[in-house]
Amino acid sequence: MNNTSCVHKWKPSGMWNGKTPDGKPTGGVVYECQKCRNKAFGKEEALRKGGKVLEEGLNVFGKPK
Repeated sequence: MNNTSCVHKWKPSGMWNGKTPDGKPTGGVVYECQKCRNKAFGKEEALRKGGKVLEEGLNVFGKPK
């Protein structure tokens, strides 16, 4: 499926860790589209990419709340 035509249905799929350009730790929930498997690193990015977040939130260990 072409990702540009997908109406994403996001679901949390894990956690990510990263760093800002100045080296501060960051991270959050990884969302994955259940249709096209596109990934978004955070709720804001998922919403920018379109579609709807179907489930929200994982605990700090990456398991559903």
